[in-house]
Amino acid sequence: MTHSTKSSGLSRRKFLKGTAGAAGAAAVVSTFGIGTARAQLKQISFITPFGYLIGFAPILNAKAGGHFENAGLDVTVLPGKGSSMAIQQTVADRAQFVRISGIDVVKARDKGASLVAVATIAQSSPFFVVSPSSAAVRKPEDFVGKTIGVVSVGGGTENLLDVMLADVGIESSNVRREVVGNGAGAYGLIKAGKIDAYIVSLGTTVRLRAAGEDILAWNTDDAVKMPGQVYGTMQETIDGDPETVTQFLVAVNASVKELFSNRDTAFLLDRMLGEFDILGSKDKEFTKKAMREEEALFLSEGANNVLRNIPARWQSITDGLVKAGIVRPVDAESNYTNAFIDKVLS
Repeated sequence: MTHSTKSSGLSRRKFLKGTAGAAGAAAVVSTFGIGTARAQLKQISFITPFGYLIGFAPILNAKAGGHFENAGLDVTVLPGKGSSMAIQQTVADRAQFVRISGIDVVKARDKGASLVAVATIAQSSPFFVVSPSSAAVRKPEDFVGKTIGVVSVGGGTENLLDVMLADVGIESSNVRREVVGNGAGAYGLIKAGKIDAYIVSLGTTVRLRAAGEDILAWNTDDAVKMPGQVYGTMQETIDGDPETVTQFLVAVNASVKELFSNRDTAFLLDRMLGEFDILGSKDKEFTKKAMREEEALFLSEGANNVLRNIPARWQSITDGLVKAGIVRPVDAESNYTNAFIDKVLS
């Protein structure tokens, strides 16, 4: 299936109509007695899984647009160097919040970390299987006997490959994998016959199409549903400082709402660039397009569920990881909580 954003406009309008605006967000903050004077701002850190990408616009805009300050927070946004490093920094309390995949949360908890997803920003998978239309790899069964490119050894894309294979009863040993990264340049390996397909992020598919490549790109949700990208924090933060969790989500909600309502993409991008060196932003037209393409992932479970953790998605990926032998059996509900986001959106 080729990724589509045809319904995002209607869903976006529904979200804007059905959620609290700036005044509503301020009311939520006021409920918790949070002052917004600079001297009263709480200093915390957030870490990305990898650098400053336009796909992280909800957080970058929350900082650049003043939404964190309005919620009573002074947030330092740290550029991560991989999800494992980002999780380590969060576990060590060098960052209080992190953006990672649902897979990362389940794996971290299996290793003993008390990491909990407090919201889901990309409801559906951000990963796509890309192959040339002339030699299309259309489904997990087509992986057999082929070489599939993954971003990193033991990372989310390789885990997802194993989960998709296990779901259709194929042994992982029947599929070769090659580490090729997440760049559009690795498509050259397909042209050279080194690999048959690769699993990449949405942004890479946008760049490949912009370059005129004739590709088939299907979302891995077509095979196994998962919470794509989530905001996580430690259980110790949830128990010891629930007010800050609420403040963080108030700001993120306000930022997402602004991204949906303000269609002046150039203005939003320039404001974020005033704070962050966004990877690939020298090509502004591509960066603006990629930013808007991400919105479909935010809305893929409907406008009423923006930022909520979807139980069925958590059950799906938890069961898949267990079936693939990547984690031990676990209660899927232990990986997330909607207690905070439900308050913010109510």
